[in-house]
Amino acid sequence: MLSKKIFTFILAISICASVTACNSNSKQASPSKATNTQIHNDKNTSEESTIHEKKEISKETLMVNDLASNNSISNLNNSGIASIQGDWIYYISKKDINYSLYKKRVDNSEETKICDDDSLSINVIGDYIYYISDSNIYRIKTDGSDRKQLSDQKATKIHVVDGFIYYQNINDMKLYRLNIITNETFKLCDDTAEADKFFVKDDWIYYTSNGLYKINVDGSGKSKISDNTCHFPTIIDNLVYYLADDKIYKMNLDGSSREEIFSSEALSWVNITKKHIYFTDINNGGIYRINLDGSAMKKISDDFAYKINIIGNWLYYDYAKRPMDFKWLKLN
Repeated sequence: MLSKKIFTFILAISICASVTACNSNSKQASPSKATNTQIHNDKNTSEESTIHEKKEISKETLMVNDLASNNSISNLNNSGIASIQGDWIYYISKKDINYSLYKKRVDNSEETKICDDDSLSINVIGDYIYYISDSNIYRIKTDGSDRKQLSDQKATKIHVVDGFIYYQNINDMKLYRLNIITNETFKLCDDTAEADKFFVKDDWIYYTSNGLYKINVDGSGKSKISDNTCHFPTIIDNLVYYLADDKIYKMNLDGSSREEIFSSEALSWVNITKKHIYFTDINNGGIYRINLDGSAMKKISDDFAYKINIIGNWLYYDYAKRPMDFKWLKLN
């Protein structure tokens, strides 16, 4: 038998759930909040209804706890314009003059609009997509139902891991986490982080603030890794890769054994996978690929590219910058 405290908590969460259709008129959806009055009144609901609500909460909890986003650190560093889960790709696309959230199968079939939001920082967890639209944090089911704004705080980027949404608040540029189930917000530290330069990996948050730092996901154990400002940082095989001063470096997780891998003028929008490093030359145009050791450079497109995302065997990127427009490129 659940304790009275847990019982009340579960009822409060069930009240918070709302189901709304996703359409262009739903842009102003706001977070659902249970009042004390609602919690009190619902104590008289039937036992059968309560059991059903418990099952629904347990199902939602199962979908978000112990799960990380299917999107990569490097994709989220590049605005998170696409993500892949199973046989489906979820992405922002521009049709006519509007940006919307779409999905399609990995074989390019069955393209379907999910909703009219201009979605960035896309994280897919089970049946839900988490994303930013107009700097607001939203959640929607992969079938386009149950769209909900999860917070009234403005965010620059989100990373969803183990039931929490980690984000940077636009107003103070500090890092926070939002509990998906309870909707509780917690400030992780008082450092002013550089815009969008953070990610979560193995119970640690890495961020740049006049150097590269890490802090535990509960806000404890802060330590400095490097004095360098690190652009597009990610971790591959327990090594930190990043861009600084038109050079790509790698180093150990404690900042030791720093090594230059590659150097070129006007390097930008770096995306690092387990096999390759992709980047763009923002002066002369072109998307390039090198091995993780900096060898075998190959030009794979002549486009000026921004926001490079690697999705399975596809490269998805913005080739227009302002206003954004997107292109798919099949990788060999």
